[in-house]
Amino acid sequence: MALTTTPEQCDKRGQDLLLYYNVGTLGSPIWVEHLGIVGDLTLNEAEELNTRSVRSTTREVNEYTEGEIELSIGGTQITDTNYEGYAVFQRRRRGGDPVDIMVLTGSIDTVGSQGWRGKMRNSDRGISGPESGAMTTNFNLQPAACTDTPVGPVQINVAGTVSDFDPASYTAVST
Repeated sequence: MALTTTPEQCDKRGQDLLLYYNVGTLGSPIWVEHLGIVGDLTLNEAEELNTRSVRSTTREVNEYTEGEIELSIGGTQITDTNYEGYAVFQRRRRGGDPVDIMVLTGSIDTVGSQGWRGKMRNSDRGISGPESGAMTTNFNLQPAACTDTPVGPVQINVAGTVSDFDPASYTAVST
């Protein structure tokens, strides 16, 4: 998808941020959209910066080098113990295996959608039982260590196909 000099997706809705889990294999993924999410879905991405420690009488400001990216996906899902999506997230706890997760800024069938993919663990399974309304369960997905699918950025270049993506590289539209 080519870049433009003016915004063309300024009317994207928050509900376009979608979460998928893989029920296939690493080599032949079968992506399933998590349909039990209610309320907000949040992709937190913050880059850590390291202070450059240099002795210099001419330096007046701190300088920083790149650090690692702190990444998490948080939200709330319907507490339905018979729903596969609920079970997938509940089993990503201590003693369970991490799951291959993907979050995208649009559908997997929408060329140009971007996001993150890789094996993650769920560190929040708190349940809310309101006086009225449906019971819900929180989730907070974070990258898992020592897996065959490290978390990395992805993009949809062909509908239905996930490709690795380098968000730091682009070609300017106008110079």
